[in-house]
Formats: sequence, C-alpha cells, structure tokens
Amino acid sequence: MKKEDKKYLLIGILFLFIEFIAITRNILESYIYFFWFCDFAPILFAILFFFRKPQYVKALINFGLIPQVIFLINFFYIFFLGKDLFNLFPNFFELNSLYLFNTFVLHLTTFIALFFTFKIKTQKSTFYYSLVLLVGIYLMSLIFTSPTDNINYVNSGVDILKFSIPHYTLLWPVLVFLLLILPTQGIQYAIYKLWKRKGLKKKSTS
Repeated sequence: MKKEDKKYLLIGILFLFIEFIAITRNILESYIYFFWFCDFAPILFAILFFFRKPQYVKALINFGLIPQVIFLINFFYIFFLGKDLFNLFPNFFELNSLYLFNTFVLHLTTFIALFFTFKIKTQKSTFYYSLVLLVGIYLMSLIFTSPTDNINYVNSGVDILKFSIPHYTLLWPVLVFLLLILPTQGIQYAIYKLWKRKGLKKKSTS
C-alpha cells in the first residue's frame, strides 16, 4: 500500500472511531440525534477519506466549521465561567462527564478534517458540493424530524442574534449559504494560500 493511501485509510479509521462515539452516546439518548450534522458527519468524513475525495471533505468543512467554532466557544465559556452564551446547554452541569466528553469530541470533526486537508487547494467544485449538502441537510431535517426537535436549527436559530428573523425556516438555506458556506470557503482558501506562501519563503531562504 502506498504511503498516501495508508494515510487516508488511517484518517478514515479515526473518523469511524468518532462515529462510534456518536453511536454509543445516541443509543443511550435518542435516535433523533443522528440527524444532527455533528453526529453523522464523522461517518461521511470516514467514507470520503477512504475514497480519497478531499474536495468533498472540504465541502463538509464548509458547512460545519463555523457552527462547531461557536459550539466550542460556548462549551468552554460554560466550563470556565458558568454561563451559557447561546442557550445550547441549559443543563450543562447536570450532564455526566462521559456525555460531555463525547459531545466535545463530536464537535472537533471539522477541525480534524481541516488539519488533514488544508494543504490541498480548495476548488470551485467544493462550493457546488457544499450547496448539494446544504439542500440535502435542509430537506432531511424538514422531512424526517419534528419541528420541536429543531434539528440543525432549521426551525429556529441559535440564540446569538437577539431578534427573530421572519420566515426563518424558509430562509434557512440562504442564511447558511451566506453565513457559513461562503465565509468558510474563503477561510479554507486563505489558509491554503498562507501555507503556500510560507512554504515558498522557506524554499527561498534554504
């Protein structure tokens, strides 16, 4: 097996392990949690790494990076200061440590995927794959889950903005496109360019 193939295989196995964490957590809680992006993303990352599809991986990152950043900021804010910024964990201190650890790990997936793909240039195709993913998650959340569960925040937003958005559910794809996918596409490209520039500088000075 080639070194590169072995690398992608090992990364895929890592994401399978993370998906196993999601499965063990959700079996004890509720199957409905499997519809959350952070709970099914690991298995998608695993498959895409197995088949060496980095642009598809980057499309998943486009959707999940910013929400996971927000989650982790809120997580650490509660842990150290005891205040829930975005009302994501109203019963944080009542949850057992294993549940909290599993939840924390599940929200690291896009960072792990970005770490292994940032040296690969983000292409235009990544953008289109992200749009397909966006539509798929939107329809899945509407069709297969209850509005009261608010899976992937399709029915009501995170409590970051202190005002309501009229027709929020209808506008959800547009908001996700503008606030998540476009910025993250730019972030990934900027990280790649920064790494490339530093690499060229090292070559010129060596």
